[in-house]
This record gives sequence, C-alpha cells and structure tokens, in this order.
Amino acid sequence: MYGMNNRFCSFKRLLALKNVGWVKSMILHHHRTFSSTTGEFLTALRPFYFAVHPDFFGRFPRERAINENSLKELSSYLGYLQDTKLGKLLKPLHLTFYLRASKGEDASLSGLRSVEIRLKSCDVRTAVESVLSSSGLCESRSLPDTHIEKSVFRSSVTGAGPDRPIKWDPTYYTYTGFQPPISEAYSRPKKAETLRPWLSKNIAQACKLRDLSEPSRAETDLLRIRLQKELGLQDVVWDCSWSVAYFRVCLHRFYQVYHEHKNSIPSLTGRTLMFSDWMGVSLDGHVVLDRSEVPTNWFNHLKSFKQWDSVLEQLSDTEKLLSSALCGIQVIRPLNQAINMGMVYSQRLLKLVTSLVSFVRANCFPESFAKSLKDLNLVAESESAALKLSTTGQFVVPASCSAEVLVNFIHRNKAEAQTRQSEHQRRKDKEKRITKQCKEELGLLFLAKESGVSVEQMTASCEKLLIERPAALAEHRLRVAQYYSVMQGGDIFIPWHWE
Repeated sequence: MYGMNNRFCSFKRLLALKNVGWVKSMILHHHRTFSSTTGEFLTALRPFYFAVHPDFFGRFPRERAINENSLKELSSYLGYLQDTKLGKLLKPLHLTFYLRASKGEDASLSGLRSVEIRLKSCDVRTAVESVLSSSGLCESRSLPDTHIEKSVFRSSVTGAGPDRPIKWDPTYYTYTGFQPPISEAYSRPKKAETLRPWLSKNIAQACKLRDLSEPSRAETDLLRIRLQKELGLQDVVWDCSWSVAYFRVCLHRFYQVYHEHKNSIPSLTGRTLMFSDWMGVSLDGHVVLDRSEVPTNWFNHLKSFKQWDSVLEQLSDTEKLLSSALCGIQVIRPLNQAINMGMVYSQRLLKLVTSLVSFVRANCFPESFAKSLKDLNLVAESESAALKLSTTGQFVVPASCSAEVLVNFIHRNKAEAQTRQSEHQRRKDKEKRITKQCKEELGLLFLAKESGVSVEQMTASCEKLLIERPAALAEHRLRVAQYYSVMQGGDIFIPWHWE
C-alpha cells in the first residue's frame, strides 16, 4: 500500500512540474547527486506518458488497448523497483508501445510506430533511461558527468534551468502543448485548416483505406441480412465509431455463440440487436452487447435478457398512467439507456403520477385548461433537474415537481410548445431533404452526422457543400463532426463549421 501511495504522489508531482529539461539532467546524474529522489526519476517519464497515453489513440482501438496494458505493467514494475528487496527478484520485462511516427520514420498506414522496450534493471534510474532511450524521447543515453555536475549545481544555486535550451522529441510538444525553445512555427499564429487543402493532402489515404475495407464492408452487409432472416431480428445496429472491420468480427462472434447455444438462448424474433460500449437491455427493448466483451459474457446475457420484459411492461403501464393524468400528453422515454436505469426512471414517473392523482380528483385544473394534450410531449427527469420548455418543444419535468406547478406551467406554455415543436419538425424535414440532395449531387456513398452535431449545424454544412461542390468527395463515405479525420475504414470526417 505504501508503494502504491508513493507512486501516486510521484505521478502528481510529475504533472505539476514544468521544467522537465532540468529534471532530465538531474536524473542522469542520480548516482552522484543524492538529493535526487525516485519521484524525480518518474518525472522524466512525463513526455513518454503523454506520447503513449490511451486517450490519444481513440481512432486506433487495438493500439490503445496495447498501450493501456503496457502502461499498467510498467507502473507495477517501477513500483516494485522502489523496494530494494523486491527489485532484485524481478524478472526481465518486455513491453510494446505505439507512438505517433515522426517524419522520416517507418510507420504503418495508421501513422503509428511500435516500440519494443526491454527492462532488466534492478534500479529505477536505469529503467527510466531504458524507457526514454528505447522510445526515442531522450537524445542520448548519458552525458559527461562533469557537465551534469556543473549544470545541476548551477541550477540549484540560481534557481534557473540549464545553460542551454533542451529540445525534446516533437511528440512531447504535441501532447503537452508546450513550445520548443526555438521554433518559428510556434511563434506564428496557426491558421485554421480549410477543406480543400485538407482534402488534397488526405484524399489519397482515404481512397486507399476505403478500397481496403470494401471486402469487409460487403461481408458485413451479408452477415447482417443473414442474421436478420435466420433469427427474425428487426434490425442489427452498430452503435460505435470503430471501423466496419470490428463490426464484422462482432457479427461472426455473435453468429458462433448463437449457434453453439441455440437451445439455451430465448427467441430474438422482433428484437433489435445492438453492439455498443455497454451490455444489457435498453429502455426500448433492444438487446445490447458490449463489443469488447468475451463471447462467454455475451452468452450469459443472451440467455437471461427475457427477465427484463416484465420491467418494460411496468414502465409502459406507468407511462400510460401519467399520460392519462395529464390529458393524454405523450411521455417520451430516454433513448439508449440501460434497463437497470429503468427502475430509477419508473420511480420518477410514479412520483409524478402520485402528485397528479389527488390534483385530478380535486378537479383543480384551470377552467381554460385544454381537454387534450396529445400533441404535446413530456420528458421525466431526475429531482435535481429544472422545469423548462426545451428548444424542441418538450416539457422537461423534474420528478420532484408538484402537480399545481406543473399544470400551471403547461397551461402557460402550451402555445409556445406547439410553436417550437412545429419549428423543430420543419428544421428536421429540411435537414433530411438537404442531406439527401447533398448525397446525390456530390456522389457520396454515405452521408450522416455525429451525435454532437445539431440539426441546424448539419443543414448549414450541407448547404455549404452544395455551393462549394468539392469533387474529391465523390464515391466516399462522409460524416459531419467537430474535426477533420480519416478513419481506418476510409470514412472521412469533416467539422460542420468547415471553411
């Protein structure tokens, strides 16, 4: 426990220190400068942590997982090295990391390079040097001791850094946001990248990845159709930004699991099968499988998903009660939410129903209150939410809201709610129409938006595409998002506010 706490404190210090170049000099002289500590050694790994951190590899799930596991092993290894007794018993450790490739380096199509690190030392200093030198984040393995002594002594006396600027690998500056000591590129304000230059630089890569992924895409489509027919599924949904190759793997695994345990899995007829980043049953009744789980866990979930049907029926009955108490208002259920959250959702509905029942019996509705609210929508939220009318015309109601306050709020805002609903529907119809037009006129294979892009933003982006008409996008799959990117399957992502 002490070792774990010591490592945690060292990591906090690692994030707090900024003058890493000075720390780097101290580390190389640790055997003569007794004031150096283990925490200072680990501080030198700061650029390495930034270079391999899993959060920076969202587009590369395989490499992300490898970096994550290797970091855990490296952390444990360094922790044991802090204990002089345990450090002598450690066996050599072999780790693999992926880093962004610099110019002139050999790299895969993804622009990453792999680094093999072998650790067989019995002290932290040597292990840190091995990591930095193997990954290319340290320009030299050692420096003359006399120079280091002078540099460290001068730094400790004056409180300043070394007598020369230390320029690290570009990866360090990319992930920390710091500026290199001498760089004209960083001294000038960076211009926002525009669409056409970006396409000219990346369209060849997108074509190559698209062509490579076509066999996987075709096989995936066949597998989806086959599963829908054989199992009577209503739909098979891939709720993930990973490439189509991972979808194909998941379909094969599911097909194998289902046929191996066909007699133990209840009928999926009429269900929607969804692959996402969680596992369970959604409030819509969709059967959801976690794309990263092992087939055994899939099977355990599939054989028991029917037990949630009674919960879904109870939710439906509670929603009808609330709707009936409020003159037929439509109760909108949360999307893509796990069924185990359905119990919490049901409690919210019951609180509102209980509050409204006595209010309805006392006939306390305003005289001019509408007899029917079937054209309006209500969303039940948690007790801490605010009572409001959303931009789409839905009444957002906290479970703690009293019946009197709710009825009066609906009565005052009914006309505005109808206006907002009509306007929102008009905008959605326009988005659908212009998206279809953009896809057809630009010759796109696919056109859609990411979840963070609003209706108005998607419409504006498509309108600009119809004006500019970039010919390079023909025969490609395009997604409107918040950033530029080319995915592993060849899909092109552009920001909705592109110029």
